[in-house]
Amino acid sequence: KHIPPHRGPFRGIMRFHLGLAIPKQPDGRPATIMMINHEERRIADGECMLWDDTFEHEVMNNSDQPRVALLLDVWRPQMPLDMEILSRVIVRGVQVGMRYRGVSFGG
Repeated sequence: KHIPPHRGPFRGIMRFHLGLAIPKQPDGRPATIMMINHEERRIADGECMLWDDTFEHEVMNNSDQPRVALLLDVWRPQMPLDMEILSRVIVRGVQVGMRYRGVSFGG
């Protein structure tokens, strides 16, 4: 299973990733590999990571078992006021667009 390389849409949000049920390789290491900005990252059950998803990233699950993870988008801390306002406008616009299309969302 593979999520191809991609980037987040804008810098106002950071991505939090918590491993809930991460498959293991025979050697005990996590079978899920996250490549973030061309660097390999692996997290096990209960481990977490916060990163800027505007960096190119992809995920490979080298297992037949599903990967279960909690992903949260969090506001980037200490943004300049103009960037914070712009970020909130963008997120609100996405929420309105989703509501218009009948897609549910949290918030």
